[in-house]
Amino acid sequence: MHNDFQAKISEGLGKLAENQGRTACHRSGGWFQTQSNGQAQPDLTVEADLKAQQDEATQAEKEVQDASASSSSDD
Repeated sequence: MHNDFQAKISEGLGKLAENQGRTACHRSGGWFQTQSNGQAQPDLTVEADLKAQQDEATQAEKEVQDASASSSSDD
């Protein structure tokens, strides 16, 4: 079984070596070509979104601290 596997691997590698440069994935301009028109546009609202998220986190932390302080004074 192991010998059969080794033989198939060797055969497959031999076929790859024979076809190198002839198939689409190896040619220049094939599957791996980058697209210059695939540029992403910057997110113009990212600063405001992050500020709002930070403000919400700060408010949540304050609420937890207030709740913690009031529960320890109840003890």
